[in-house]
Amino acid sequence: MIENQRKQRRADRVRRRWARLAALATMVSVLLVGGAAAPAIADSQSASDVVLADVDDFTFQSLDVEYELGRADDGTSTALVTETFVALFPDYDQNRGMRRSIPDSYLDAPTDPQLISITDGEGNERPSEIDHDDGYYSMTSRSDDYLQGPQTYVFTYTLINVARYFENTGSDEFYWNVNGTEWRQSFGQVTARVTMSDELDAARTGQQACYVGYADDTTACAIADEGDVIAAGASNVLAYQTMTVAIGFEAGTFATFDSSVFASGWGWAQLLAALALIGSVVLAGVNRARFLRDAPGRPTIITEFSPPPVIDALESAVLLGLTTKAIPAEVLEQAVVGSIRIIEGERKLFGGTKLIAQLVDPSRADGDGRMLLKGLFPSGQPGEEFEFGRSDTRFSSAAQGILKAAQQELTNRGLRREVPSGVRAVPSLLAFVSAAAVVIFGFLAIANFVSALVPIALLIAAIPAFFVAIGLVAHKPLTAKGAEIRDHLKGLKVFIEWAEADRIRMLQSPAGAERAPIDTADSRQMLRLYETLLPFAVVFGQEEEWARELAVLYGAGNSPGWYVGAAGFNAASFSSGISTLSASTASSSSTSGGSSGGGSAGGGGGGGGGGGV
Repeated sequence: MIENQRKQRRADRVRRRWARLAALATMVSVLLVGGAAAPAIADSQSASDVVLADVDDFTFQSLDVEYELGRADDGTSTALVTETFVALFPDYDQNRGMRRSIPDSYLDAPTDPQLISITDGEGNERPSEIDHDDGYYSMTSRSDDYLQGPQTYVFTYTLINVARYFENTGSDEFYWNVNGTEWRQSFGQVTARVTMSDELDAARTGQQACYVGYADDTTACAIADEGDVIAAGASNVLAYQTMTVAIGFEAGTFATFDSSVFASGWGWAQLLAALALIGSVVLAGVNRARFLRDAPGRPTIITEFSPPPVIDALESAVLLGLTTKAIPAEVLEQAVVGSIRIIEGERKLFGGTKLIAQLVDPSRADGDGRMLLKGLFPSGQPGEEFEFGRSDTRFSSAAQGILKAAQQELTNRGLRREVPSGVRAVPSLLAFVSAAAVVIFGFLAIANFVSALVPIALLIAAIPAFFVAIGLVAHKPLTAKGAEIRDHLKGLKVFIEWAEADRIRMLQSPAGAERAPIDTADSRQMLRLYETLLPFAVVFGQEEEWARELAVLYGAGNSPGWYVGAAGFNAASFSSGISTLSASTASSSSTSGGSSGGGSAGGGGGGGGGGGV
């Protein structure tokens, strides 16, 4: 802070030096150019005046402050402050008044400044306005007319929590910055007078000190008892310097500000909101167990090597909640049936292989496929191409429409059951309102100087709690038919995950032969099976392993009719491209007192600054 103040002072000196040079240059121009240039020079002078005008370019003749210390009913400290500023405004139109800004807190406790009045030296009211922003309470007196010469401003306001306990002195202290280190003006003289009740006076330790200078300066200034008043003063206080007084009291004279959660109404409000949020999670869990539970499925998972008879790969992905796999699976399904062809595009150094879809025969597409083709190929003409991975609003809209239609189709086919709207709406609404209340009340509690640990912890916990509640009731329950399809898909996943030898044994087993006879020695039948299951392998995230199996069946350098690669069907490039397709679809504080002499200027509370207006 000291370094910043020094930089500001240097900047002010440089600006004034350039201003003097500009004025000198104007005078030289007048002498050299003569009367013919007078209008231009006058304009230049006028512009110079505008540049030089600065409402903070004045000084204070004096500042006299009176503090009346008190103690509130709860034992905390109070102060009635009367500050008398004598400003020396320049003798030209620059200032309409002055502003006084003070911090609204002191060592993590609110000071709650409250303006009583702004008057002149005769007690006459001056115009006043207040502003509370960014940790400062500003009191401004602004006249309609420009003011010149000596002007007296008397600010009267109240403060709380102005005294506190300091460990290094073992006492309570009123440790206060009289003017503060943020003034750009100098003060010819600063004085402070502190009064208090007899009860508080009797609690004094006799330790008191006065400091003057820049922040952290330990230069002492005069302080003494004058009857029942403690008076301090310093002369020639420069810009960004302050006078600070420190008066010691016996420990426990003033109550410490209670920053606990239970001391604040906002803290209590946040706790109650957090309890409501917990209640929403519990209610969501109960509703999930009672109303959103899937029907019982198979008692054991049976290995399957054929797709479910009712739904395709896209709808399977939606039923299992794997929606990011749904569109890639549908793309491959359309490729395998022959409505489109997959072309292996350019391989990127980072980001995998780009895949290109080429329209071949739209008549081979089913309902979901026709919706997909409409999003991929606007013209509908065979040979049209679409590169996956690029931003395309049409494709994104089509994909969302396909997923929405698939969701509805699962219900229409009796795989999912409807539940009363309140089952989801009530816990969701309660979770939203209570989570928002936790956040709002938490910030209000912190703003009111509640210890931040508990409010922040509740703020952090509220976010996952909200999503847990929403996630619990977002489930769409399966009917008995839907649960059967789900378990069928689980059995199919087991078959795809098996090693080749295990799959062959399954196909050759009596159970396998009964379901769908497949000649494992017939490469065409095996290839047809593996191609049919390829979209489901994508749903289960097994496309890389399955592509390697297909590559063996196709043979080195060969490609199926639905896929075009630079070197035949390459399992690594294919799986890399599918990963790219899936990604593109998914995106569609220790303090010390100063009364015993160990303090410094600017080390106390209050202070602040101000300036002209």
